Amino acid sequence: MKKRLINPTSVIAIATVAVASVTASQAVTIVSAAGYTITHDGNMADHNLDAGGSVPSNLALTNGTPFASQDPSPHDPIHAVVKLNDGNYGNSFSHINGAGPNPGHMGILLNGTFELHSFAFGRDNQPNFGDRSDGTYNIEFTADGGSNWTPLGDITLSGEAQRIEYDIELAGGGAIVGNGLRIFATTEKAIDEIEIYGVIPEPSGLALLGLALGGFVLRRRR
Repeated sequence: MKKRLINPTSVIAIATVAVASVTASQAVTIVSAAGYTITHDGNMADHNLDAGGSVPSNLALTNGTPFASQDPSPHDPIHAVVKLNDGNYGNSFSHINGAGPNPGHMGILLNGTFELHSFAFGRDNQPNFGDRSDGTYNIEFTADGGSNWTPLGDITLSGEAQRIEYDIELAGGGAIVGNGLRIFATTEKAIDEIEIYGVIPEPSGLALLGLALGGFVLRRRR
């Protein structure tokens, strides 16, 4: 993968297209990248996104560092980059990326490597601020601390500005292992919070064998 920031739509291969009418006023279109699957988890606006509503515990909140292509935000201080994982919902706790560079991005780098099971982002669950949420978002993840990024797919939102959670996995099944997520938007957008859900990966059989042999060597050297 190239390290330079490019428009990820130029490298995404369309694998599946799923269109779901989530509510009468909200629609989600998902185009997964080849080798990966993004699916809507079936819940819509299932958390209180009123001003100051608390964000559920997640990796971005407890283990993440926010970043963006425009830092500081052109809308500081109310919409500063740190609001991407400040633990609060609501317009005053959101980040706005500004009109450029195009495409702009917002993301979270994690302080460790995890199995990434799902992520969520969106707005305030209210029929307003649609101008700051409707559009297409390109989703990528990293497994090397942000040096290289891999496309997961595209998500297009239309209608009310609501928080939505998405499940992610390898196309053939299995967990995606990484330590960061970023979201590209081709126009000025606002995100209340980027949430990442996952667990610490289980040690592989070879890793367990290595640990066992290491312990044997340590015992032998005493």
